[in-house]
Amino acid sequence: MTTSRQTLMTSISCLEDLKLSPSQLGYFHGLAQNEAHEVIFRLFLRMSEDEGVTRSFMAKRLDKEPAQITRWLGASGNWTLDTFTNLAIAMGHRPTFGVERLRDMRDSNEHHPLAGRNTERPIPPEARALNSGPHSHAATQADADDFSSQLASSEAN
Repeated sequence: MTTSRQTLMTSISCLEDLKLSPSQLGYFHGLAQNEAHEVIFRLFLRMSEDEGVTRSFMAKRLDKEPAQITRWLGASGNWTLDTFTNLAIAMGHRPTFGVERLRDMRDSNEHHPLAGRNTERPIPPEARALNSGPHSHAATQADADDFSSQLASSEAN
């Protein structure tokens, strides 16, 4: 049975004493994994450009093979909090978390500042290699630059 996102959000955001279905919970598990992956991947892009952090460097710090780092950075797969934490710590960052009310969530990604942008500059080869495969997201250097400038301005505030 397929359910529209709006129906899902309406049924799950009400605080009634109703059992949440595995598909409802699964949607948010996937969403959280994807958001965690995006945070780490964008951090890696920034750290690789600003400070020369490489997959090999991270692999040595975590006592893993570089191929494992590539898999983790390539897709969220079955990430755990340990995966997220290890990758953040390997790049010298402490993970932080937050929550938002379900009814305050945006309707879709069409409101994201990077959604629907058509840029011409490709991402660097290092990032492009990580951003390939069946579950990857298309990105460009302009997207990474735009995110870095947004991040810098928010950190300044």
